[in-house]
Amino acid sequence: MLIYLADLYHDYLPTRQHVPLGVGYIGEYLKSQYPEEVEIVLFKSADKLLDKIDERRPEIVGLSNYTWNEALNHYVGTHIKNLGDHDVPIVMGGPNISSDENDIAIFLNTHNYVDRYVLYAGERSMAEIIGALLDMSRGKRSGKELRNLHFTSSYALTDEGLNGGAEIDGEKNLDFVPSPYLSGALDEFLDAGFLPIVESNRGCPFSCTFCVWGISALSKIKQFSMDRVRAELDYIGMSNRSFSEIIFADANFGILKRDVQISQHIRDLYEKYNSFQAVQIYWSKSAQPHMIDIGKILGDLTHTYVAFQSLDPVVLDAIKRKNISTEKLVELINELRKYTHSTQTDLLVGLPNESFDSHIRSLNAALNYGINHIQGGEIRLLPGSEMASAASRKQYKIKTKYRLCEGQYGLYRGQLVSEFEEVIRQTSTITEEEMLQLRVLRTIFYASVTLGEHSPLISYLVKNDIPVFDFFKCLVKPDPKYPSFDRALAWCSDRARQEWFDSLSGAREFIELPENASALFGQNSFLKLNYGMLARLICNKNEYEEFACKIENTLITLIPEENPSVLRELVYLCKSRNLVYRLLHGNDVQDKSVILSLDTCLALGLSEYSLAPNDSEAGRHCELYINPLTEEMIAKKVSDLDGEISILGISQILESFRGRSYMELKTNSDVESNLLTSSSRTGLPDQTFSEVYLSHTS
Repeated sequence: MLIYLADLYHDYLPTRQHVPLGVGYIGEYLKSQYPEEVEIVLFKSADKLLDKIDERRPEIVGLSNYTWNEALNHYVGTHIKNLGDHDVPIVMGGPNISSDENDIAIFLNTHNYVDRYVLYAGERSMAEIIGALLDMSRGKRSGKELRNLHFTSSYALTDEGLNGGAEIDGEKNLDFVPSPYLSGALDEFLDAGFLPIVESNRGCPFSCTFCVWGISALSKIKQFSMDRVRAELDYIGMSNRSFSEIIFADANFGILKRDVQISQHIRDLYEKYNSFQAVQIYWSKSAQPHMIDIGKILGDLTHTYVAFQSLDPVVLDAIKRKNISTEKLVELINELRKYTHSTQTDLLVGLPNESFDSHIRSLNAALNYGINHIQGGEIRLLPGSEMASAASRKQYKIKTKYRLCEGQYGLYRGQLVSEFEEVIRQTSTITEEEMLQLRVLRTIFYASVTLGEHSPLISYLVKNDIPVFDFFKCLVKPDPKYPSFDRALAWCSDRARQEWFDSLSGAREFIELPENASALFGQNSFLKLNYGMLARLICNKNEYEEFACKIENTLITLIPEENPSVLRELVYLCKSRNLVYRLLHGNDVQDKSVILSLDTCLALGLSEYSLAPNDSEAGRHCELYINPLTEEMIAKKVSDLDGEISILGISQILESFRGRSYMELKTNSDVESNLLTSSSRTGLPDQTFSEVYLSHTS
């Protein structure tokens, strides 16, 4: 039986992509259960899937359903069903659906190309479906026949109504699913530069109302064995490939004590092979003492990431995060920030009971806690989350609108296919106009704080008790002395207002107009403003220089007691750190020295941004440093633009490296390096875990 499994992602425009781990798991499990009966082919690209279908018809297709590929799945699924020569069965799975059976029936009715839907883990559910089809004669294996079968772990909609269920697999040891890494099933994607995803456990014990990760059905934690996790990390780290980062899919990394051992293995691989330059993890929402050890071990490879969402107790109560101790997490941050690359959090706009003022208080509080990368934005309502329910919408007077998703569109066989998101625009405690004001403020905030454009300056402001948001409010006020920067602000404000549509159908109708569809692929293509605003400034030298000039003068006005030369040098240091800007505008990137006065170095030291120098000479010449692999990757991406500089192209570079595209003072890096070296064991065993694991499982 020929089976096509697809985790589709829009690739019409250049984008950052991940390996199809989920369908990889399903494919490997199917091969373990039916080694002689099945042939599996994995896909990320819709074009490649459609071309393969033309070349060789499958007997069944599996599609992963996420918020970023629902329309793409619909296009591909409808195309398959319209082929006419055979009713190819289509099975869908994934979190982009409500768990309420009435909603499931509505979904299957509007997505009538789907024959069965698997709500939760798909390995055994899909094997059950394949087993039933194998028991049929080849000519009877159709979508209609599959719908009429009854399974307890998947749903189908027939003329008689909804049948099936969402039975949960209770197996706690996940090693029954063979590894798609160790089998080589993901090699073609790794070779193409897709980012590796590693999963050491599944499940989340928390029940935040805006999320579907911690719904009751998925609250129990299940684990892959340590040998399995080490083997997969070996396979990735020793593959003679280079990755900007490895991503962990665990909902709460650090919730288990064994995560310390996983971290040590990651560090050992990095020290020996240097094949990746960062590790993205979602830290546990409950502070555990051993998480300090994780931070010490991983060090500059990762961020301290604690998703507060809000720091207002009334809001936290409304979104069911009251059981997560803010105080303990702040203590954890204060300890971890000594070791990791930066400290990150998410603060969402439009949460129930959140107001304009309470959101700004949360932002200022996060900075005062020492968090220097603050992400988040307007809330996308996820099907199946409590916040998306009719009851929550009514209780908190939630009003939503729709917008296009950046990069999640393309032309497939001449047809425009685009993804949209439903986003909160107003609640009982915040107006849409206030959210628009925050949108412009947060784009500048995101560039300066989260992406790191002004990290030294922000550290200085926080340590000197200068309200950071007062500073940003001054920056976004139009001023005729800075006409180029004012144009950038007007562009940002216009985009913030124009990206919204009252209905999904209205959004689709507008985008599909020929003149609007063609604009999606030019200089005015839709993009995320959080990255797009800084990308625009970097592309336009006059705007960037005026932005810096306005910052200097604003600082001198806000802090009259400070030496103006120190403030100017802080802005000069911020500009000097921007590797993308220097590469783009022909600045010498080989010379990484900056000249700073002793007073400025002392101010940086007191701000805990870097160590103060020991003598005046050290205070004159400071060296900047960036990870050599990171610098090489960024330089290649800029070079690949081949002179065709666009806001979208630069924004994607910024998004790919998420704050790591900046150089830092070398003195700080040296201290971190010494800490990391002293905390790390040396060397890996002669026989790798992937070799040991494969020999054991075979």
